[in-house]
Amino acid sequence: MVGLRRAFLEFGSADAMNMGAGSDFTFGNVAISQLLPPDVPSPVVWGPDEGVIVSSTGDLGITFGFIRPTAGGQPFPFFTVWRRAMQNDQWLYVAE
Repeated sequence: MVGLRRAFLEFGSADAMNMGAGSDFTFGNVAISQLLPPDVPSPVVWGPDEGVIVSSTGDLGITFGFIRPTAGGQPFPFFTVWRRAMQNDQWLYVAE
């Protein structure tokens, strides 16, 4: 398991976009990761607990479910769009 900053950097595409908490989108995995605190234990736990859908061509997918704060609080929904250029490539997020 890695911290949020590292996860957003490692698993994001250079052209990814993130809706974040601000009034505008942030673009690029590097810029998105810089919005997060240095790698410390994640304040949230999440996974595709509601679903995963992948295109028939295997190059585009979506995961969705709930983000759960580790210190309590109400879960809130999320979705992430993933892409890979070739079937053996790593999945990278492109929108969240």
